Amino acid sequence: APFVAESREESLNLAEKLKSLLSVGKVETIADVVPEKQEEKIKLISTLKNSFSNSKKALLKRPLDVELGAFQANLAKLSEMAFSSGRTDAVEALEETSKKIGEVMQLVKGHETRLSDYEAGFVADIKKHIEILKGGLNPETISIDDMPESIQRRYVSPVSGRYSVYAYPKEDIWKPKKMRAFIKDIRSVDPNVTGTPVEVYESSRLLEKSFRQAAFFAMLAIIVIVLLDFRNLKLAFFAIAPLFLGILWLFELMGAFGIHFNLANFFGIPILIGVGIDNAVQIVHRYINERGKQSVSFFMTRSTGIAVLLTSLTTLASFGTLAFARHKGIASLGLIMSIGTITCFITSMIILPCILKVFGTKEA
Repeated sequence: APFVAESREESLNLAEKLKSLLSVGKVETIADVVPEKQEEKIKLISTLKNSFSNSKKALLKRPLDVELGAFQANLAKLSEMAFSSGRTDAVEALEETSKKIGEVMQLVKGHETRLSDYEAGFVADIKKHIEILKGGLNPETISIDDMPESIQRRYVSPVSGRYSVYAYPKEDIWKPKKMRAFIKDIRSVDPNVTGTPVEVYESSRLLEKSFRQAAFFAMLAIIVIVLLDFRNLKLAFFAIAPLFLGILWLFELMGAFGIHFNLANFFGIPILIGVGIDNAVQIVHRYINERGKQSVSFFMTRSTGIAVLLTSLTTLASFGTLAFARHKGIASLGLIMSIGTITCFITSMIILPCILKVFGTKEA
């Protein structure tokens, strides 16, 4: 999330405010490329350079076997001092270490020439790297003008001269709760902050609002159309009831299996509303045509029931394949459409015939 400041000092103050926010994980400012207190840091680096100038004393001067022998002799002296002080535990530890040094010295025997050559090459390599390091200990002060143009434009506007500050979230803001917390925090510092998180947050809110409106108007339109079609409130209720029940079951199963709405799958609900009403309307029409001639059980196990089964299977097959997509959003859309198609099929094939038998016109 980028912020805009009028000066360098303002940008640094803004960064300190952002760092204090719980939902902010990292803040980038011009100080990350053009550091503060450069003169003091140059003096400190000069001190390091002087210490490297005296580093030759630390390099290996004697062969390894000689160094190991001197180390073992020092361990013997420490062991005597520990024994005199009554530190038997320390004596045991020192003697054990001295024993291991003796084992190493035995391994070294007969390989003095090879070790000497290795030591010489090792020391020469250390000297080379020390010289390289010393060559980099001659810093000069830098400014934003010394940076590549791409970096300059990232932190300082070439037109207005204003400074940019970038705040990064601490947690995964694709999770709605984390997103809301991050947006709330950064807007507490600057209500006009922009960037991808703000765009996604506002877009998702707008899409969510549009989804609710679409679902409401779709349901309202279906109720009106069904009422105009049957011209009977009771029959219209028979046709709409399986849809409401199927969508309710869908929501319950989503909660049971931890399936959440997201920006990719929420528009499946208006589609399901249209798909779910179709089966019930066909069954109720067949019920009206066959009333008094055939029982509900008869046409539900014959032509109408088979037709509803086939249409549901084709819908399930078309949307169900999306559930195997690699994209998680598309996969969740396929999953919701599959579950919704199945629940609406069950309510149309099982619940609706029961409703028609119990509350419909009595059949002979």
